[in-house]
Amino acid sequence: MKQNGWTITKETLQQFPEFNEFVNRKGNRTRQDQVTASVPQTNLSPDELLDSIIEENTVSIQNELLSRLRVIDPYEFERICVDVLLAMGYGGSRKEFAEVTKKSGDKGIDGIIKQDELGIKKVYIQAKRWNSRVTERTVRDFLGALAAENVADGVIITTDEFLRRRC
Repeated sequence: MKQNGWTITKETLQQFPEFNEFVNRKGNRTRQDQVTASVPQTNLSPDELLDSIIEENTVSIQNELLSRLRVIDPYEFERICVDVLLAMGYGGSRKEFAEVTKKSGDKGIDGIIKQDELGIKKVYIQAKRWNSRVTERTVRDFLGALAAENVADGVIITTDEFLRRRC
């Protein structure tokens, strides 16, 4: 690999104790993996290469997470959605400010997060663990459920995507 006028080879890297420790460390790697450890041949700068690897891993992790979420119990998915919103700072991240509604008869509301200690300002949650698009009708029904509860804030979370109406 040529970078800024330097040619980086395995032999070049073997001059550094840290590289040798990395190659020789024990773990789940096979001896063949250790022998063939090398710097990928590319025209990218180290920063570009690192960004590319991070992007590739991010996409892989997102796909794996989505695959797992699509097959878990729907009630568990609702709980995870509430936990994620809490982790994002809704309800001041206070677990006691959040609840997952009962499994049936919830009128389209899957979770509730109180934004204040009195519970006056609430965020209602609808969690759709679907393998099909969320339609405009689903969104309208959720808005109707919010209006029926006299709540202004709501979040719909889905494992698929929202159907976009073409104008």
